[in-house]
Amino acid sequence: MMPAGKSVSVVAALGQVLASIRLTVALLLLLAVTSVFGTLIPQGGSPSDYLRQYGEIGYHLLYAFDLLDMYRSWWFRGLAVLLTANIVVCTWERFPATWKAVAAGRLNLPAVRCEDQAALTFTADGAPEALKFAYEQYFKRHFRRFRTEDIGDGFRLIGEKGRWTRLAVTGVHSGVVILLAGALMYFGTLTEVPILQALIGSGMGQGPALVLLLAGPALSLSNMLMIGSAIGVKKTATFCGIIVILSTIAGMIYGAWVA
Repeated sequence: MMPAGKSVSVVAALGQVLASIRLTVALLLLLAVTSVFGTLIPQGGSPSDYLRQYGEIGYHLLYAFDLLDMYRSWWFRGLAVLLTANIVVCTWERFPATWKAVAAGRLNLPAVRCEDQAALTFTADGAPEALKFAYEQYFKRHFRRFRTEDIGDGFRLIGEKGRWTRLAVTGVHSGVVILLAGALMYFGTLTEVPILQALIGSGMGQGPALVLLLAGPALSLSNMLMIGSAIGVKKTATFCGIIVILSTIAGMIYGAWVA
């Protein structure tokens, strides 16, 4: 039986590994590289097609490494699950401190931290009390929270706004987890047709069905990883936004005037 202290240390060590940024980068790179194979090698084809295209040796190698249907392979799903666990642990570790900073009722930002970031120091002519009053009025108009500190012969004002933006990282992490869940439920383009037929038979409108048919293949995880590695994150986000907007417009037009 494992001692309690040792079991706790093993769990702590596992938590440190899962919370590692290096692990995140490594898993993203592995998913990007393997998605290249999934893009270049036709998925879900018949054995005769693979034998004709790659030969008997090539076919057996691809089959042995699950590269003929890699998005359903155990190792690809394992990478996706491991990355999901990595993101969840990172978020879990950082969220309490983030929420404490967001939910704090008063401004508790250390002055030293402000000096290391966006600090502006200057001198001005005039009575200190008059200047303090004038700048406090300015801070009241432009900052949600602020405080004034006396330092030597002068004073310091510390302002803060946009506190809720600290939760943006948690939102991004949640979005990535949703994308990974979509990767685990990946299905080929040709299989979308019977799925859409079933959804339409259950009452789905033809406009939303067209949106899913147009945007689904283009916004799969493998495509986004490939496009992101080629043109960068910002351009990929723009591409995805254009796909969503144009697909939605096409679905609305089709549903309103054609269907």
